[in-house]
Amino acid sequence: MLITRSRLPFAIAFGLVALVGLLAASLTIGTFPVAPDEVARVLWFALTGHDGAAENARAIVLEIRGPRIVAALAVGAALGGAGAAYQNVFRNPLVSPDILGVSSGCALGAVAAILLGLPAAVMQALAFAGGLCAAGLVLAIGARTRAHDPVLTLVLTGVVVGSLFSAGVAFAKTIADPFNELPAITFWLLGSFSAVRPAANAIVRSSACVSLRSISRATACA
Repeated sequence: MLITRSRLPFAIAFGLVALVGLLAASLTIGTFPVAPDEVARVLWFALTGHDGAAENARAIVLEIRGPRIVAALAVGAALGGAGAAYQNVFRNPLVSPDILGVSSGCALGAVAAILLGLPAAVMQALAFAGGLCAAGLVLAIGARTRAHDPVLTLVLTGVVVGSLFSAGVAFAKTIADPFNELPAITFWLLGSFSAVRPAANAIVRSSACVSLRSISRATACA
């Protein structure tokens, strides 16, 4: 649904209210529920240092749920910026970041690293390389194809390349060890913030900021 310029302030206000509500729910709801007044005391302690909250509530809010929420916000902002960049480049409000098969390429790179038993850092590098390979392949095929609508050709090529890489991921699942490798592949493809800790949040935030700044510059030049 397209939002007109006159309705944009109301849409932004509604989004901010919904975001605040979701943040409050994320801090209170969980396996170990924390009352809203207890969450307020924990946040007041984090801001002022005034001790008034229980130790277990502080650990849950500040060490577990808080870092996960911050990481989710940063990653969501980066994905939203990527989606806006794609829509601006293709002049189509329906396209998504995986329109060029980048998501499938990243998935195939990560799956290959899991099958080879490589470290997490190498797995992330291979995932990034897989996304670049998918985008490069789409652009190369699109450049060699003469059509009246090059944007549509690029989109259709991305769908084909994405399906090809997705087939590679499916094949990797069939040959993976069902007790070790297959669960690791499934959990990586699903994604999770359960392992996020305060020390890792700086990396997540800085990566998201760099990505958003690069996307904004590239979109401005497009």
